[in-house]
Amino acid sequence: MTSGAESGVGIVVGVTGGVGSGKSTVAGMLARLGAELVELDGIGHELLGDRAVRAELRRGFPEAFEGSPPDEVARRRLAERVFADARELERLNRVIHPRMKDEVRRRVGIFRAGAKGGVMVIEGSLVLELGLRDLCDRLVFVDAPEDIRFARAEAFRGWGPGEARRRENAQASLESKRGAADAVIDGSGSRENVERQVRRLWEEIQHER
Repeated sequence: MTSGAESGVGIVVGVTGGVGSGKSTVAGMLARLGAELVELDGIGHELLGDRAVRAELRRGFPEAFEGSPPDEVARRRLAERVFADARELERLNRVIHPRMKDEVRRRVGIFRAGAKGGVMVIEGSLVLELGLRDLCDRLVFVDAPEDIRFARAEAFRGWGPGEARRRENAQASLESKRGAADAVIDGSGSRENVERQVRRLWEEIQHER
């Protein structure tokens, strides 16, 4: 654990897992119990509205602006390109990831300074990839079988066959994420079952504060 938990200035919990594992559900439940929520996907989407980011993307991925409203990134078109080519994905990550990491660190800094024993949750697939593990007092891995996860991704995100696997293959392995975690939540069952696990986790966190 980092010094944040020991000094009583708040606890930061990372929530990660594979595509469609239920990590956003877990994070949302923690938020309803009182945690402050930071969603990595949300930060990434916000960055696509940044003028400097759009300028870099227009130079590197001009087709992502074709057919869009003026100066707006067509996220699906951009994703189709980069997840089909590892080199293109790396180019995109060099633009987005450092900014995402800086923004998360900024928010955690503010939280640490004024938390007074509160809880912050950082949720997303890229907690490890962005080097955010050191910010987390506790890392939670949300697990579910591949068939369930990929079916969820296709049903709720509208992804075609193979898209979930392509995206997951572009991330750190599930084994590394599980190995880095302090706790595992089974996200494959009913909402009630997941909520019971989240409440137990919340109680454990309260004992650490």
